[in-house]
Amino acid sequence: MHWQVMRRSFIVSVAILMGVSMFLNVSAVSTVHAEEDAIVAVGDTLQPFMLKRYSGDGEYVALRDYAGTPRKPWSALPRRPVVLSFFANWCQPCRREIPELTEVSKEWGDSVSVFLISVGDKPDQVASFLQEVPTTLPILLDPYKVTSTERYGVSALPTVIVVDGESVVQYVGVGFHEDSIDRLKGVIEGLLSE
Repeated sequence: MHWQVMRRSFIVSVAILMGVSMFLNVSAVSTVHAEEDAIVAVGDTLQPFMLKRYSGDGEYVALRDYAGTPRKPWSALPRRPVVLSFFANWCQPCRREIPELTEVSKEWGDSVSVFLISVGDKPDQVASFLQEVPTTLPILLDPYKVTSTERYGVSALPTVIVVDGESVVQYVGVGFHEDSIDRLKGVIEGLLSE
């Protein structure tokens, strides 16, 4: 009789753990380990970064080529708003955000630069992710989380940071919610109308 009670308790415990696990996989935010809990804030000047493109061409992308003080060879390029979307292959909310961000970025054309930044993933993990969630947006690799978690304080995914042409943070969105893309569009439209 005692073993039946223990078996029933074990089954209930497993069911509860499975339910919690399923909830965490479909929640609007996935967490990453960060050294600091502080994320950049609206009004901050975003520190420049240089990250390798996933595309395999070995090319690096620097924020300063698009926003903020330009590097010498790119000094003639116009400054423009930049959208940085931080994601990881295991992030379920990212799988919902990226297709919508890909679609809305087409409306902005060349007036806005949009980059997906892979947090902690290896190239083969990104490749696997792209099989399930295809996108035309450029992907940058932050395999050691130096830019995302240490420099910008990103501790949850997805996180979207928008900077203006001067590299001043105009928007920080954490998680993916029904109105996330609409809020992002409002920020971008405001920046483009200035």
